Amino acid sequence: MSFWSKIGILLILVLSLGCQDMRLKEYSDCQCISQEPFQGSLIIYFTRDTGQRSPEILLMNGFYEEGDVFDTIKTDTVPAYRDFVYYPVSIGHYYTAVAIYLRDRDTIFAVDGDFFSKSAYYDSDCDTTCWKIEGYQLNVKLKK
Repeated sequence: MSFWSKIGILLILVLSLGCQDMRLKEYSDCQCISQEPFQGSLIIYFTRDTGQRSPEILLMNGFYEEGDVFDTIKTDTVPAYRDFVYYPVSIGHYYTAVAIYLRDRDTIFAVDGDFFSKSAYYDSDCDTTCWKIEGYQLNVKLKK
């Protein structure tokens, strides 16, 4: 095999590997929700304390003062290694979570709420419109 043949084969190998790396990089940089979401999951964090009963979490449409409870989550059904629950809801609404803790003879309420929304942005890595979901985490943990 001649010197120029070896150089040609080496050049072809280098170029093909370079193109594969660029293609892999192009796909790995694109992390985008490209379809407009209309539903999502709230993540609701709560405190799990061995000295008390697991809290119940009331889910409300709107603000706490409006009192529109649409579901109750019993956290004693959540696996012991988790301190959060997922709850599917529609995007475009304000949600409130109220955790009810019983400690000795006291009842403690922890409240958090947020507007569950979406926004569009253009992602040049994906070369498309992408969607971002906001306000999906509610924290009704007890402060120490």
